[in-house]
Amino acid sequence: MEEQMDMARLRGLLDSVLAALYTRYTEKELPALCERLGLPPPGAGSTKHERLVASLAACPDGRLPTVADAVLEPEKLGQAERMALQEVLCLGRHHVEIPSRTRRELARDFDLSDHLG
Repeated sequence: MEEQMDMARLRGLLDSVLAALYTRYTEKELPALCERLGLPPPGAGSTKHERLVASLAACPDGRLPTVADAVLEPEKLGQAERMALQEVLCLGRHHVEIPSRTRRELARDFDLSDHLG
């Protein structure tokens, strides 16, 4: 049975990411940031953070995966944030199960040292 994407968790993770992102952008850059991320134009508010929070609140649940994908592309995120977003995004999306044995064989056969840490 396929698991459903946890929209509440995804929205919470995106809220956390936006709380850090607002410090990287100026007031004038917020509309372009929201457009790039697929968020509605920044909402009303007296601070950049309030405006981004209002934009996220106005975003329908169905668009949240697209927003998360857009955040993952260019933004510098901590490893824990990136992994948490990717984990939530994977739920509910079609994927192929790869048996543990196959994963171990692939890991043994490929030199992945450049990609680990």
